[in-house]
Amino acid sequence: MSTDKKVDEQNRIRLEMIHCELRPELDVHWKEKDSRCWAFHIAWRSAVLGVIPSVAVIAALAILSNTFIKREIANLRSVAVLLACAILYVVVVGTISGKVAHRFAYETNVSARQLSLLMTWVANLSLWGWTWGFAAFALSRV
Repeated sequence: MSTDKKVDEQNRIRLEMIHCELRPELDVHWKEKDSRCWAFHIAWRSAVLGVIPSVAVIAALAILSNTFIKREIANLRSVAVLLACAILYVVVVGTISGKVAHRFAYETNVSARQLSLLMTWVANLSLWGWTWGFAAFALSRV
């Protein structure tokens, strides 16, 4: 019986040593995964918040306009395309911002979340500019 206890004790000690050797590597892996997940989460949420005003402006433009734009946006297919483009924008901007932010900001002084947020809002401001440019063009055609 004493030999079984010695073998069990030796196995337990070996397992603890292996665990102590692998623990830092696992901590780094989990930290990296958390950073990546938070970067994507912030980017996608910010992209959703950024696309809402553009969709609202286009919808308001359709309601206020009495010409081609109202007829075109009133078409069900155009509404579906508008919503599909909004979803595509959220997915693409969120994914690219999250990946790039994690790639360049992981383990630096700049937080991956902050860089992801910054990149997403730059894309949102660009989208808003293009939306208002489209609105100005559409209203000049009335």
